[in-house]
Amino acid sequence: PLTSLFQTTTPSLTTRIDLALAITNCIRYLHSTNWLHKGLRSHNIIFFASPPQSPASSATTSQPKPDCDLLSPILTGFDYARPARSEEMTERPPENPEYDIYRHPATHSSNPTSSYKKPYDIYSLGVILVEIAHWRPIDQIIGIEDLAKAKPEKTRGVQKLLLDTAEGYLDDVAFRVGERYREAVVMCLSGEFGVGGKGLKDYKEEEHGARLQAEFYEKVVLKLGGIVTGM
Repeated sequence: PLTSLFQTTTPSLTTRIDLALAITNCIRYLHSTNWLHKGLRSHNIIFFASPPQSPASSATTSQPKPDCDLLSPILTGFDYARPARSEEMTERPPENPEYDIYRHPATHSSNPTSSYKKPYDIYSLGVILVEIAHWRPIDQIIGIEDLAKAKPEKTRGVQKLLLDTAEGYLDDVAFRVGERYREAVVMCLSGEFGVGGKGLKDYKEEEHGARLQAEFYEKVVLKLGGIVTGM
């Protein structure tokens, strides 16, 4: 899974941005079928093994090739997935800091405020994009020493922490991977796609879903894609 690769590989900036775009497109394609993932985190992103590297190519390559295809991520962990319809009942997963750190604060079992929505998957994607920028797990980035023992208020506060300009996390993302990448991250984390009102309280899939898809494509997918084509 992606979590393991943070410790065992050192991909180039180009590869990391390509990977970010590939995962973003996975979410776009899933949402285009009108399904929600509801459990997106880096542990649930896996990869196929790469073909063995030939001795000749190894000799001419300064950096060893990862033993998996980083540009073809596969989403797993669909335990709580369901159709994206307003009338669908939402099964709330049990409290678990290792999952909760990726979840939108409105979805935490300790503080449920609404049914699950596509923007909540997009929020989880934003957390993963931050990880890819740093090439480290989110708990290490924000300084949680023992994630398994983290209290709910810690994991529930990740969104506010990352978006707080005074904390500098977004500036660090821009420093590592560029301003356009940072802008895509902010859109994912904030959910401010111009649909569903402030805080997404009025979001309804039947009413806002198509507009959200278009805004997500324009403000996240195309923005990341523009970085790739411009490099």
